[in-house]
Amino acid sequence: MMKELQTCVKLLSYVSVVPLCLFFKVGYGGESNTYARIHVEAGEISGEDSILAVKLPPASLPPGAVFVIKEMESGRILPAQRHPENPQRIDFRLDGPFPAGEDRTYLLKKSDVPPVSHLRQLDDGNGLVLKVSDQEVLRYNYRPYPNKPWEGPSSPPVARERSGNIHPVRSPQGQILSEVFPDGRGHHLGVWGAWVNTRYKDRSYDFWNLQTPDEKELVEFDHWIWKQAEGPVFTGFKAAQSHTLMLDGEKTPVLSETLELRVYPGDEGIFFDYTVEQEWLMDTPLILNAHVYGGVMSWRYPATWESGSGLAVSSEGEVQRLGGDQSADATRARWLKVHGTEAGQTAGFLIMSHPENFRHPEPLRILDDGPAKGGYVHFTPIRNEGWQLNKREHHTYRYRVFVYDGTIAPAKAEQLWQQFAWKPKISVSSH
Repeated sequence: MMKELQTCVKLLSYVSVVPLCLFFKVGYGGESNTYARIHVEAGEISGEDSILAVKLPPASLPPGAVFVIKEMESGRILPAQRHPENPQRIDFRLDGPFPAGEDRTYLLKKSDVPPVSHLRQLDDGNGLVLKVSDQEVLRYNYRPYPNKPWEGPSSPPVARERSGNIHPVRSPQGQILSEVFPDGRGHHLGVWGAWVNTRYKDRSYDFWNLQTPDEKELVEFDHWIWKQAEGPVFTGFKAAQSHTLMLDGEKTPVLSETLELRVYPGDEGIFFDYTVEQEWLMDTPLILNAHVYGGVMSWRYPATWESGSGLAVSSEGEVQRLGGDQSADATRARWLKVHGTEAGQTAGFLIMSHPENFRHPEPLRILDDGPAKGGYVHFTPIRNEGWQLNKREHHTYRYRVFVYDGTIAPAKAEQLWQQFAWKPKISVSSH
């Protein structure tokens, strides 16, 4: 007996978290070793090597089941894994090109052999390290970063510590692409996020800077929602982070935040998807005033990059020599690629903003502090105009990062962004 259900499928292009709710039929029955048939139509954009996530109806995939995806046309077997937050959601990766206009059918099948996992985690008690095979990709610091700040001649004192940042981030060959505690900006913490110029009731608050000792505002790790220790498709985590204020002498959570991060390999580099959800908890709104910087994802690049080697290129064709002109700063972009050279080796990162992000394409902040000092880049939706966070409103910000050695062409960056924004049509049915 066929049961017809309305089910929401979430599509992830390279594990993007963009929801795509579709109506389709899901049935039970068929061969005992087949759980479901999945049909994918590419639409107008190629989906090369993309990762799809499909939410199945309850009880359709037994607990403890070992499974794979079989592409019907070619017979190729693709690895798949359950999502740690929802056991009825499966993620699998397409194999090779999926040209625009084509459609394919896949079977979710029982397997007698557990999949081989090459994506791993290591928890050292202060941070969670995510790896592809034995190569470290990044470290999420759920406790304040263990090294003391470098207090150079121009560094203001850092009076407070914070957790919930990422450092180091490495290229596939191991070159470090992030930096913490740079001279002059000891509150810059690798890859991190915070709002700067805010107002709650009749007082201003700054979650970004850490120079004042009274801890009236702070961002920090709170607890794990899930951790995917290993898997054939991705490794990652979802962490709850708390924004707190000192109100009436008590440390009070005012802004609830989750950071979901997934790491997975690509043909020419390594990807990680970075998704932040925020919810304001107080009756009185938080005012986010317009400011030149501030947001949920900022990136400090290394001071060790050779002088004159740094280059930032945006999706709109803006080119900025780091340490030189400011031509790309304050412009809007869908993606930004940044690279530099250290010890004769060039490496870089591409940050992609999802088209459903607030005020997309978002304004950029690109600031280089000068020779041997490094700088930082990020998308900052409050650059030109402020807004307010109201109680129980949810705001989601989605970014994808591609880290690589050498350089990549703008055409490649555009292709990767198009795949990030990809929305194929997916239907699921019984065998």
